[in-house]
Amino acid sequence: MPEKERKLGIWGKYLTLWVALCIGAGIGLGRLFPQLSDILARLEVANISIPIAILLFAMIYPIMVQNILPSGTWSKGDFLVAKQVFWDAGVELPGCYGLSAAF
Repeated sequence: MPEKERKLGIWGKYLTLWVALCIGAGIGLGRLFPQLSDILARLEVANISIPIAILLFAMIYPIMVQNILPSGTWSKGDFLVAKQVFWDAGVELPGCYGLSAAF
């Protein structure tokens, strides 16, 4: 049975536009409220920007949930994706941090 063709949603279709609008909004906010960058710079733990970490998680989480549990049950492919996420977050990130701290 042929797979159903998936069409891009509005976010994917106009991704370049959304990115450009967000960049423009960021520049505009920086010009209107120059103290905002100082406030955001203070929201940092161990050289990690907490606002950026939260926004990256908010951006990636829906994709992970959609890919891992689209039907509400775990298949072999879902298990492989979960294993890869564990490997990336649990092994590679600490390893890269360790290497960067060492050098």
